[in-house]
Parts: sequence; C-alpha cells; structure tokens
Amino acid sequence: MLDKKVDKLASVLKKYFLVFSLLGLVTGLSIYSILSYNSLLKSSWINIAKIRDEQARYLDNWFKERAMIINNIAFSKAVKENDLTEMKAVFKEQLGLTTGFENLGYIDREGNVLLYGQVEYTDVNVADRDYFKEAMRGKSCISELIISRFTNNQVVNVSCPVISDQGEISGVVFAPLRWSKIIGIISFYHFDNTVKSYLVDRKGAIFTSSSEVSEEELAIRASVIDMLKNEGKSSGEYQNSQGAQIFGTYKKLDNYVWGLLVEVEKSTVVEKFHQEMWYIILFVFLIYLLLIYPLSRFVAGNIVHPLEQLVKGIIQFVNNCEKETNLQLVEEGLCYEEMAVIKESLGEIGQKFSNMQRLLQSQVFYEPLTGLANKRYFLLRTQEITELAFRKRTPCSLISFSIDNFMQIKEKFGLEFSEKVLVHTADILGETARLGDFLSRTEEERFALILPETDAQEAMQMAELLRKKIMENPVEVGYDSVSFTISVGIATFLGDSEKYENSLDLQEELFAESTKGMLTAQKNGGNTVKFTGL
Repeated sequence: MLDKKVDKLASVLKKYFLVFSLLGLVTGLSIYSILSYNSLLKSSWINIAKIRDEQARYLDNWFKERAMIINNIAFSKAVKENDLTEMKAVFKEQLGLTTGFENLGYIDREGNVLLYGQVEYTDVNVADRDYFKEAMRGKSCISELIISRFTNNQVVNVSCPVISDQGEISGVVFAPLRWSKIIGIISFYHFDNTVKSYLVDRKGAIFTSSSEVSEEELAIRASVIDMLKNEGKSSGEYQNSQGAQIFGTYKKLDNYVWGLLVEVEKSTVVEKFHQEMWYIILFVFLIYLLLIYPLSRFVAGNIVHPLEQLVKGIIQFVNNCEKETNLQLVEEGLCYEEMAVIKESLGEIGQKFSNMQRLLQSQVFYEPLTGLANKRYFLLRTQEITELAFRKRTPCSLISFSIDNFMQIKEKFGLEFSEKVLVHTADILGETARLGDFLSRTEEERFALILPETDAQEAMQMAELLRKKIMENPVEVGYDSVSFTISVGIATFLGDSEKYENSLDLQEELFAESTKGMLTAQKNGGNTVKFTGL
C-alpha cells in the first residue's frame, strides 16, 4: 500500500514537472517565434534595401558610362566641326562596340535631326524633347521612356551637348538605348528568383526583368511608387494583382529621372521563418526527450525518496503507538529541513504521548492515593496468575486484609489522618511483599495481594510478618503516635485443579475465602490471621 502511494506521488511530481517544463518550452518558443519573426522581417527589409542600393548603384554607374561614351563622341573632331560624313564613320565605329546603343544621332541648335545613324534627315525636329532641352542647357541627360520618331519604338535617349571651340553649344549628340539591353542590365544584378526588380521613370513607365509581368501588374507597381513618394517612404507592404502580400522598396537614382523598385513576396520570407521554426521545434523536442524527461524522473525521485522514508517512519511510529513501544522516529540520512522539523515534531508528540499514556495507565490501573493497583487491574493480574497455577497445578495464595476500626480512626482524627494511615499501610505492604507479588487497594480500608507459587506455610509467614509490621509501626500525629492493627484472611490453592471447572472458578473461590477469613478475623476482635486451604 505504501509503495503504491509513493509511486503515485512520484508519478504526479513527474507529470507536473513535465507539464510545467512543456509550458515553459511552449512559452519560450512563442516568445522566441515572435522575436524571431520580427527580427526576420527587420532583416528582410534590410536585405531588400541592400539589394536595392547595390542594384541602383550598378544601374547608376552603367548610365554614367553611357553618358560618358556620348560625351566622348560629342567632343570628337568630326562632331565639333559638324562634318556629317566623318560623323557617319564615327557613329558606325561606336555602334560596332557593345555600348548598348540602338543608334547614334546629331541635332543642330534648332532641334533639327541632321543625322541618325548613316541617314541624313531634314524634316525631323526634336526641340520639344526634354533630353534636347537639358542638353541645350549644357547638361548630359538620360531621358524618360519615349516613342522614337524614327522607329516608333519605345526608347530611352542618352544626350550630350556639343561644345564648339568658342565654348558655345553648337548641337546635341544623342543615342537611344536598346530595350533588350536595359532589361539585361536589370537582370544582370540578380539575386534569386524571389527578388524582382523594376526600373521606373518619372512618368511611371516601367522596365522589368520578368517577361511574365502583365500590364495590370505594371500599373500596380506604378501606383505603389506614387504611394511611397506621396507618403515620403522608401519601403512598404502591399498586395499584388494576385492578392499576395509584397515587401517593396523604392529608391530614386541620384543623377537621373529613373528610380528602382525591388520586391520580395512576403510568403517567401514567412516560408523561411517556418522552416527555421521547424528546426527549432525539432531541436527543442530532442532536448525535452533526452534531457528534461530524464531530469524529471531524477528530480521526482529525489523528492519522493525522503518522503517515502518519512512515511515509513510515521507508519512505524503508529505501530509503536499501538504496541506502546518506542515512540521516536528512526533517523534517516537523506532528509530535508522541513522533514527534519516534522520528525522532530512527531518525536515531541511521541514523548508527550508516552507521558500521557503512562498517566492514563496510572489513572486507569492504579489507585492515586497509595499508588497501588486498583481492584479492576488487580482482578486482571490475578486472573493471569490463577490461570497459570490452574494449568500447572502449582500453589498460589491470596491475602486480603482490612484496617481494624478504620471508621472510628477517620471520625476521631479526620480525613487527612485517615489517608495518611492508608498510605502508611501501603508503604509497609510494598516493603514486605516479594518481587513477584502483586499488590492492590481493593476498597477504602481493604488491601489484597496475590502470591504466585506460594503454599500455605509461606502465605502464613507473609501474613504474620505484615500484621506485626503494621502493629509495630504507628502513624505519627503531632507529637503523639497512633497504632492500629489489621485483620487478615488467607486463601491458598494447593494445586488440586480437579475441584474447579476452570481458572475463573478458582479465582472467585480465592477471593471469596480470603474475604471470608478477613471478616472472621474482624469478628474475633481483629489483629489476627485466618487461613483457608482450597
């Protein structure tokens, strides 16, 4: 029964340990997941911005290189001297290089295109174009997306003013960039399939590295860029045409009318987070299985073992209480301070219980005035002795005596003196009786003692000795002394068990005959001994 209870306690402690450990791990994982997710979002924005800045830097440098090529052409001798024939040769030579130009052209001060590639024109005027106006102000320019007046294709023109030897602007050199080249430049600085880049001009025209982007999606990008510009932001989260959440970041190129939009789908970021969390959960599960579970068994065992020892000690304590034996707990080496307090308290309870037990025994079995056994206890012990004598057919004797004229002594000298007489008689009885004899005060002035294995002669000697001692030892009253005597009746079992059916009959006969002898001695004047053999 004890083992089952202790095992149950160990199981409960282990379960609580595991449950609270699991709650702690879940709480820790939840906090970690929130912090990790926020950190991942933050790092994602940083990475997107980094991609944007690096790609924008690359594009900015590429555009500068195109402007530098046009600038070098504008400072060539053929262009400065307005020699169209030589210009054609220069243009042809440059177009053979990997510059990305679709063609080269020359414009006079009035905006008339005089040369476009190898063809001379007289009826095309571009004075209304922004790139021409910027060049006439002395600035190199990369235009927005425009429709070419030569091919009707969408182009981006790179322009540069032509400065004469006198320091005046004599014309403009321009070159449309190939659409495919621009797309290739955007695609060149590419990170992975999750990142998409869009090159956007001031009017919202968009170049993209993806050929699968629809016009609707391009319109969404344009509106996103407008939103970011209007709100003064460089980054934001929004939905694409398919309803997917997008992280987007925009940056205007420093020297041109173009800007760069870089996008990453939020789902790719979240997917990466989920993958990382699965690894973390697997790692935590292994820790829980390999570390926390064995630790819970160890902790539960360390807690329960001292409790088990304490419970065993308490059960032993209870058994000792029932057997009226040692009421102290056995000391154990493995213990906690709280259990030591319990042990100490139980030890004190045991000591008090022992004292109380002894007190109760004295009150139940002993007469308080003289300290002798009361009649009830005397009958119990007499039954044990007579039972043994009856079975072994050995003699035993019962002596009963009373104080002569006790009532007269009580009336004459008072209650206090009469009690002193009783105590005095009990003291003489205790001094006279042998070690194996059992003594009792059966009534107010009557006493009795059972003498195991004692025949008639020994009983008579004991009775006579007792009578003489009491008679010869008076009780002191002030400066006087008062003598008193006793009347004694003796009943001796001589060992003939066949006269009685059982030991109870023998016991009753001993009491009856000894009492009868005592009363006879009183009638004869007292201070005598009357013997009866059974």
